[in-house]
Amino acid sequence: FVFTTVDPAAPTIASITQTASSDFSVSFEAQLKDKGTSDITKAGFCWSTTNQEPTVADSSNDLTGSLSGETPKWNASLTDLEPGSTVYIRAYATNEVGTTYSEVYAFTASEGKVPGLSALTQTAATNLSVSFKAELEDVGTSDVTAAGFCWSTEKKEPTVEDNSSDLTGQLSGGKTTLSSLLDKLTFSTTYYIRAYATNEQGLGYSEVF
Repeated sequence: FVFTTVDPAAPTIASITQTASSDFSVSFEAQLKDKGTSDITKAGFCWSTTNQEPTVADSSNDLTGSLSGETPKWNASLTDLEPGSTVYIRAYATNEVGTTYSEVYAFTASEGKVPGLSALTQTAATNLSVSFKAELEDVGTSDVTAAGFCWSTEKKEPTVEDNSSDLTGQLSGGKTTLSSLLDKLTFSTTYYIRAYATNEQGLGYSEVF
C-alpha cells in the first residue's frame, strides 16, 4: 500500500475586479480560486495610499463571514477618498498554511472640480451704474464656501485680490443666482467684472464681462 501526502498549500485569489466608482469612491470584488489544503479562516481586503503592496498590517477589513461555496466572492467599497489620491488595494485569504494576497489594484480619485459659473448678464444700466447677474451652474465636487463678484479697471481678468464683494448669502436655500450693482462709476472708464465661487478644490470664475 502506497500513500502520498499532499504538500500544504495556501489559498489562491483571482485579480480584483472594479464593480463601480465615482469621483471619490470605488467598489470592488475578489474571488477565491482555490482554498488550498485547509479551510479559509480569514479573508477580506487591505489597502493603503502609501504602501503600494498593502498587507493586513495596513488598513483592512475582515469579510470572512460573507464567504460561502468552494470559490466564494467577497466585495467592499472605499469612500470619501482624498482628491487626487491613489489607493492600493489587495484581497487576502488565510488558511492554516498562511496568508495569500491578490495582485494589487490601484484606484486614483478625481482631482476634484472647482465651481462653474455662467457668463454675466447685464440686467440694468445708467450712465454711471450697471446691474448684472450670474448663475452658479455647478458647485463642483464640494460645497461652495464663498461666492460673489470681482472687478477691476486695469486688469482684464480680475480676481478676488482686486475689488470684490462677498455675496455668499444669496446662494442660501438652494438658490443659484448671484446679482449685484456697481454704481458711482467713473466716466469713460471700462470695468472688467467676473463672478467667482470657491469650494475646497479652489476658485472658479465666470467669463469676463
